[in-house]
Amino acid sequence: MLTAAHELRQAGCPWVQIAAVLRQTYPRLSQLAAMRLAHGWSQRDAADQWCRRWPDDLKTFKNFSYWERWPAPSGYSQSLAVLTRLAELYQCAVADLVAGVGDFRYLDKHHRASGHREPPRDEPSMRSTSLQPYLTVLDDIAASAQWWADTVAARTSHCRQQLADALQPLPPPVEDPSAASREP
Repeated sequence: MLTAAHELRQAGCPWVQIAAVLRQTYPRLSQLAAMRLAHGWSQRDAADQWCRRWPDDLKTFKNFSYWERWPAPSGYSQSLAVLTRLAELYQCAVADLVAGVGDFRYLDKHHRASGHREPPRDEPSMRSTSLQPYLTVLDDIAASAQWWADTVAARTSHCRQQLADALQPLPPPVEDPSAASREP
């Protein structure tokens, strides 16, 4: 996984596109974890980078672990200030970090009428009382993230093709027929 991320970066793909490829390849990967892995960092590496940049606000790998598990019950939500610092650390937009979280456009009948489908019925709702303070901001961020995702879809497929090309085994060397005639 980290080799693929490195090869995509060497091919000129931005961090956000690398994270998108990782999420497509590993659907259970959270957006925050994908952004971290796009950089080739462990949670400890990310915490070290954070602490170097903001020594007055130290974080450990456990903070990153909790943030990456959110919105699962075992995770912790991030404040807008933390999301802003994570965006700076990962060199992306805040919206890139919460892509896919809090998108309730399917509830709008005009959105559905324009050809967008509803999520599966068994998909759990993210709307709970513990999230209420964040929903307005997250809905705006999610809308921005969806715009971004729609915009970069073609470039992501280009990066995937570059990765596939980079992972192709090299063909066997071609023997020079004239070399055989030169042997004693």
